[in-house]
Amino acid sequence: MGGRGGGSPGGAGNWRADVEDNRVKLDRSSGAQSFIGDEDTWPRPHLLANAAEQTRLENLLREVYRTLSVGKTEGWVRLPAIRDALAKRGLNRARQDSALLGIATKRDAQVINIANLKSLSNDDRRAAILLGGEFNHAIRIGF
Repeated sequence: MGGRGGGSPGGAGNWRADVEDNRVKLDRSSGAQSFIGDEDTWPRPHLLANAAEQTRLENLLREVYRTLSVGKTEGWVRLPAIRDALAKRGLNRARQDSALLGIATKRDAQVINIANLKSLSNDDRRAAILLGGEFNHAIRIGF
């Protein structure tokens, strides 16, 4: 699934993601962050048609967040911990992405990127979700 410019998402260089029909196309671009991962771990938007199911997923995300944010400074929780907890509750990557994308539009939630790219682990990169053209790595709800 290499884009124009060749290579793979895990290779050297910078990549830009374009979403068409729920498929991600990778293009080499000097303005984007590089991503370490493969097609199966690439953040894709998966929007569910069922509003009740979407609400259930977002509520589950809020519950997981509340558990993980106890004692956290300013309430920020990195996405690897969120995704791990959601996976233990039976949510696959697509449903996790749907919950994160849905919650990111709510007034009481923030999903942010971590500016210091050197501080990111491979788990942070794999767990990132693409929002607004940026990879985001942490979430805060109810601030």
